[in-house]
Amino acid sequence: MRTAALALVLAVIGLFGGVPAARADTSCSGLIEGATVKGNIVVPKNASCVLDTVSVTGDVLVRENANLSIQAYVEPSTIGGNVLADHCAFTLLEGTVTVGGDL
Repeated sequence: MRTAALALVLAVIGLFGGVPAARADTSCSGLIEGATVKGNIVVPKNASCVLDTVSVTGDVLVRENANLSIQAYVEPSTIGGNVLADHCAFTLLEGTVTVGGDL
């Protein structure tokens, strides 16, 4: 009976492409440069983050009293989702920055 149940579970996993991977947030308090970030970036409360020539597939969330600067002077920076910056200290986008969602 266990063998049949295990075979059924494996068949279902194979049918649906496996177990989905959890999408973790990347915390930024400093510099992220020239990187592709799959998922979201979170700037913690009271922290400062500089994103320079990055590609982010998800959102960028700027917490309370935090600072965010997205730079793109040499190569573009792309945010696939939203930039959410309510009650932050400041948010600055400089150069060729594309935001796929809302700002």
